[in-house]
Amino acid sequence: LVSATVENDPTNAANKVAKLVKGPAGQPWAGATIYTVAADKSVGTIDFSGSKVITMRVYSPGAGKKINLKVEDAADGTKSMEVAASTTKTNEWETLSFDFSSAYNSSVKYNKISVFPNFLVAETANTPYYFDDLTFTISKAVTPATAFAFASNYSATQRAGNPPKAVAQAAMLTTRLAQRTGGAA
Repeated sequence: LVSATVENDPTNAANKVAKLVKGPAGQPWAGATIYTVAADKSVGTIDFSGSKVITMRVYSPGAGKKINLKVEDAADGTKSMEVAASTTKTNEWETLSFDFSSAYNSSVKYNKISVFPNFLVAETANTPYYFDDLTFTISKAVTPATAFAFASNYSATQRAGNPPKAVAQAAMLTTRLAQRTGGAA
């Protein structure tokens, strides 16, 4: 990523959203980790016992952009699952659904979320992607308006037998993203 900031919504200046910019200076697999607990870059444990779908509003520069969402165990990054959804609109908000049904493992504690805009595509110019209203169910109640933070500006590490993994550097920011407790997603 070139940058990750909190910015005004491109369609409603009264709303603050996450803005991730991919560009030639960044890696094609770069993204940001979303968290509420700074110590381990985690969120509350995601409750997949009902719905296995996480939704997020996305504003992208074009249709057909692949957005990946990864959930993992914050204590063991080898326990993860990643799902892609593609945008269908250009410079408009849309809600993307990420269905983790096929990869779900009930023995894993999923409590870390990362988003990867236009995954594995090398941008030729700095290209903004906006994200808001990340919605998922957690296993215990928290204040619904909990602020999320982002770790961004990734560097690569290689684990034996695995593709490069993103490792967060120090850049962090907060944004208004929705977190729902209880009920189906």
